[in-house]
Amino acid sequence: ELIAARLDRIAPFRHRLVEVPLHLDRPVWVEDPDLDLHAHIRRVGVPAPGGDEELGELVGSLLGIKIDRTRPLWELWFIDGLEGGRVALLLKVHHSTIDGVRAAALYQELFDLSPDAPDTRPGGARVRHERVPTELELLARVPWTYLGSPVRVVRTVLEMARAGRRVLGLRGSDGFDPPPMPFQAPRTSLNQPITPHRDVAFVRLPMDGVRQIRSRHGVTINDVILALCAGALRSYLDAENELPTRPLVAQVPVAVHRDPGHTPRPGEVPGSHVSVMGVALPCQLADPVDRLLAVHESSRQAKGMHAALGDEMVLQLADITPPFVLSAGVRSYTKLRLAEHHPPVFNLIVSSVPGPPVPLYFGGARIEGSFPIGPLLDGGGLNISTFSHDDTIDVGIVVCPEVVGRPWLLAEGIEDAFEGLLAAPVRAAPATPPAAPGATAGS
Repeated sequence: ELIAARLDRIAPFRHRLVEVPLHLDRPVWVEDPDLDLHAHIRRVGVPAPGGDEELGELVGSLLGIKIDRTRPLWELWFIDGLEGGRVALLLKVHHSTIDGVRAAALYQELFDLSPDAPDTRPGGARVRHERVPTELELLARVPWTYLGSPVRVVRTVLEMARAGRRVLGLRGSDGFDPPPMPFQAPRTSLNQPITPHRDVAFVRLPMDGVRQIRSRHGVTINDVILALCAGALRSYLDAENELPTRPLVAQVPVAVHRDPGHTPRPGEVPGSHVSVMGVALPCQLADPVDRLLAVHESSRQAKGMHAALGDEMVLQLADITPPFVLSAGVRSYTKLRLAEHHPPVFNLIVSSVPGPPVPLYFGGARIEGSFPIGPLLDGGGLNISTFSHDDTIDVGIVVCPEVVGRPWLLAEGIEDAFEGLLAAPVRAAPATPPAAPGATAGS
């Protein structure tokens, strides 16, 4: 009833993709004329005794089930049987629909600031029941798309030239140290072709402690999170007898704001607009403060490089590539297991999203934890994502179990790395000017 009352404000829950025949053009979004909430909202019980590990295993199993692409690309699983009479909600939303930052905005529509908030909210968009276009109508759009391709190519080439000049200027500046680029990551057991299977672990960190670490060492919250991941990976890889001699490289998603002056109206489908940057995770360093300060410097340099390249470079390059080429390339890459035959693009994904610093409620019940679940890309079996909520930072760890077999060991490693940094002596990062403005980490 609550979801039905707020559908006018939750466009991703109403819109479905309609594919163009032969992938000749990009799919289109239409409001599903046959939306059936009962097909999207389901109930399941967690196996006894209903602890964290049983919940993580169940969530991983549910993640391995593909979303039905003939419907809007989301599912909401109501999970009961947990210890202490609690319940869990698993919200699966396809990454083409929303990215991390826009998922946080979705929270504003689903969750409330008080337990007695009404189900309905004013100001939503008018719900339209659109007719699904026919294949002939979709094919009729194709010539217009390709007629505009030369304009997009010229625009992208000009932007690449401008970005090249900015990068040359950055490389000539004092204190510039090139951040890690794609295909510079060392190969580890984390980097293998993945399967559809998933496993999940999670851990909670007190926000006050993370802020203490940030203030004492003169770094950012994102730096602290990346350093905790580096510490956990050091412990994990050491236990696997494969501790690297050089830094791992994390793919850090960056939210792209395509039109800074545009305010999405209620119900609008924002889609997923994400770029990436690479940050070094110095797992080879034994001292936790050394790792933190090294992460801080690598992140600073990566932000400068990303700002020089421009927020939209990745999106523009994808926009000028014909959809059938992208589709065939992805299928061939997976089928031929090409991830085994080149250096890893990145070793893992680390994503950080700021959430509301206040308690949240859903259907009158207080939310105790909100653990983000990020996607995996072929060749990388680990995603660590964080979401700050109330007075905690909630960490969600998603793995392909055939690649990373012990996600809870990583969760323990993050806790141990946090305690180590909290107890470490103060050693502030050297004062340096920002490498460049404009880069916003976190997705």
